[in-house]
Amino acid sequence: MTDREVALATLHHHLSRAQRYPALIFSDATLEATRALMRVADPEKDLDAAHTMGWYHWQRSLALPAGRDEEDQIAAVGHLVRFYQARPELASAALERVVHQAGPISLVTTGLLLVMDRYADKLLATFSESRQEQLLDMAIVQFRAMLAAMPKHFPTRPSNLNGLGLALGFLFEDTKELSMAQEAVEVLREAVCTASIDHPERAISLGGLAAALAHLYGCTQEVELLEEAARMAREASAITPFGHPYRPQALSTQGYVLHLWCARTNELSTAQEAVEALRESLATTPRDHPERCYRLSNLGAVLLRVSTHTRERATAEEAARVLREAVARTPGDHPLRSARLGILGEALLRVSEYTGRAE
Repeated sequence: MTDREVALATLHHHLSRAQRYPALIFSDATLEATRALMRVADPEKDLDAAHTMGWYHWQRSLALPAGRDEEDQIAAVGHLVRFYQARPELASAALERVVHQAGPISLVTTGLLLVMDRYADKLLATFSESRQEQLLDMAIVQFRAMLAAMPKHFPTRPSNLNGLGLALGFLFEDTKELSMAQEAVEVLREAVCTASIDHPERAISLGGLAAALAHLYGCTQEVELLEEAARMAREASAITPFGHPYRPQALSTQGYVLHLWCARTNELSTAQEAVEALRESLATTPRDHPERCYRLSNLGAVLLRVSTHTRERATAEEAARVLREAVARTPGDHPLRSARLGILGEALLRVSEYTGRAE
């Protein structure tokens, strides 16, 4: 074994003993083991050394009286965050240990939660691009672990609740399991309650809750869920200013939810409101945006419904135009291609009825 390996193994041995007998963390043998490691390894560059020194300082902080542990807490969080930023998949186990030993409030807990926050967001963003189910499962595990451990008023809690709600929504779309929709609604209701009126992510919480309620409505057909979804979606759009990057998504959710509402009630005014929301959403959606096809399809479907009420040729022609683009952007093996072709066929038939010529 190298001197580095010997030093690491020796300090690990002393830390293991100190977990059973905390006073041993201050023993001359443990102190000499830390000095030996520092002589042969630099925790700034050596992740194993950083990991080991982090837990050394953490165990010291636990054994010291309150008020005298700050220096070791600071040293522990510096070393441990350095290690877990490089190995974020291991951070949840470390967080569980820290919370079990010291409760949810400590500098190390905060550091680990921030590491996990970035990791979970990265997993979710990568899943959105790749649709690899394993990444979604990993993100959900991270979000649940964070939320279970963090204090109720931790600054990233609304964002983490939004992330878990979004991830559960993705999982529901894949599995159609009622329990996933129910959990998403529960999580996002907490997000709305947790985010203050002026919180920067309040609109995301409202829009996410609206979408989750719409999913749950699809399972249960309970009209109260759809009414709540419409309120949440309208508020999300209302508080999101023009030019804000979330506004197209807020409007898209509003249009989708109102489309469900008018499908149930056959209200023309609601359908027209949905059209306005979806037109603005689409106008600010880049042509290469992954959600553009979905928004085109929704707008086309609502326009077709409006044209049934108004008998306006221009509305039917607009429906056919946006649905043609939606179909053109839908791959041949996409599960929604046949449904989109069917709606396009209805729109073309409607246009032919108004013009007297086949489309």
